[in-house]
Amino acid sequence: MGETQTKVYQVRARAREVADHHFDAAKPGKPLRWLIPGGLLALAALAVAVTIAYQTWYGHKQKPQDGIVQLLLVLPFYVAGVFIWSYGYELYDLPKAVKLTAIIVVVTVLAVVILAALLSLAGGSKGRSRSSSSKSSSGSGSPPGGSSSGSGLNLDLGLRSAHGAGPAPAAAGSVGPILPPPLASTALACPSCGKAFFIAPGMAFCPSCGAPLPPGLLPPG
Repeated sequence: MGETQTKVYQVRARAREVADHHFDAAKPGKPLRWLIPGGLLALAALAVAVTIAYQTWYGHKQKPQDGIVQLLLVLPFYVAGVFIWSYGYELYDLPKAVKLTAIIVVVTVLAVVILAALLSLAGGSKGRSRSSSSKSSSGSGSPPGGSSSGSGLNLDLGLRSAHGAGPAPAAAGSVGPILPPPLASTALACPSCGKAFFIAPGMAFCPSCGAPLPPGLLPPG
């Protein structure tokens, strides 16, 4: 076990110290044999953990429960890699290596939790934007005003009724024009224009040409 002369956060000075210890034949141990494999193992496990978090809370490719189980399975490999790296980084000082391992693991777990929360928020906003875009695209194919085919049919029928396809039905309670019944079953001809019409009470002129009717054709009273 060697004594470190630098602080743990002085990364450049500690790396030089570890390298000098490794290549010094008078000092026992080869710390790079611990530091390099442990660092690679820790980085690989961390990359797998980040991939699981991305696919679970952003890509929604699996349930959150399955993602948590997979992260728990990756955690021991990450802890082992961090400890091996710390053991070489602290020059075989076991208490310091355990302390450094605990600090790094706690910070990393908190970072993964924060990353998962951010990915979940981003994935939720992405899902809502897709839903709104699909609703807007489906609504753009409907007729203007949001009317369906049934309402368009009703509108067309209303227009046909208003423009001469037939008289519109009178509203309830309204009184339509009352036409006088004919006085005879046969139509009479106008002496001026010759067009036939029915005599109605109070009629004094031909409804076609407006010529005055002879007194003999006027109805009594």
